[in-house]
Amino acid sequence: LNTSRVKSGHTYLKIFLKNSRGDLLSVFESLAHAVDMQINHVHESIGSNAVKTLVNVPNMFIPLLGHILTCAINECVAQYKRLQTLDPTEECSNTVTIGLGIPCPHRLAELRDQGDLLSPDDFHLQWHLKYNPEVTVRNPSNDQWIQIADQPPFS
Repeated sequence: LNTSRVKSGHTYLKIFLKNSRGDLLSVFESLAHAVDMQINHVHESIGSNAVKTLVNVPNMFIPLLGHILTCAINECVAQYKRLQTLDPTEECSNTVTIGLGIPCPHRLAELRDQGDLLSPDDFHLQWHLKYNPEVTVRNPSNDQWIQIADQPPFS
């Protein structure tokens, strides 16, 4: 493998592994520190995303603000702009919804025509600001996502 992603990852690890002569414990601790730094970076990114407010978005997007990551809203706005050239007779392949977890132009057109607004539930959970894969699970009885922390302790 000789991709830029691999090179970037290798360079990142070299920052934390000071030399090649460390014992296994110090290497493990350095790698753990590198992972902790990446997790902190993700949390900072989510925190800054929570305080960003998008302006000049269509009205149907307003309920998403403060609940969905701005990058997902921006991509959905790009899909909304595709409505100008969308052929309504063309069947929806659900590529955008399946691949990205955001509403496709066909769904956006349907909501617009009905006068409805977008809801955070229209987006895959990965785009929700409050989503944490470590404490969020799907309830099989009603197919809803629940926070483990909100559940009563096991008896």
